[in-house]
Amino acid sequence: MILDSLKRSDNYNAVHPDFKSGFELAKKLYNEKLPVGRYEGENGVYAFVQEYETKNPETPRLENHRDYIDIQIVMRGKEKILVDVAENLELETEYTPDAEFYLPKKDSGETLVLEGDLFAVFFPLDAHAPGLSIDEPTKVNKIVVKIPVK
Repeated sequence: MILDSLKRSDNYNAVHPDFKSGFELAKKLYNEKLPVGRYEGENGVYAFVQEYETKNPETPRLENHRDYIDIQIVMRGKEKILVDVAENLELETEYTPDAEFYLPKKDSGETLVLEGDLFAVFFPLDAHAPGLSIDEPTKVNKIVVKIPVK
């Protein structure tokens, strides 16, 4: 997992051949505040602009992706994300196209807050439960860039 400022995203272009394309798409969506929808990038990279209200479930479900790396950026609002290593968790649902779900372990994992120009990168095995409320439910506009694992 990576957590950093969008201003420093160029530092990560060497991590994966399609990170440059993914971050360019993310910056365009972020700077132009484009509406909810799907946006295509290069080499199978695509992004969703989403709008939803954060929630605070009793037991959040952590998702894991095998075929994609996620870059997540909150354009408006802020949200908490629970993060853990998928191998350490109990599988709740088997893998379906693009995701499998896990139940969190008590006293396991870390939380991070996305707001401003912070982005988080989740690689396969970085189980994450996004969209969680910090104090109370709030509306969030968010970008999720999907980069195919090659």
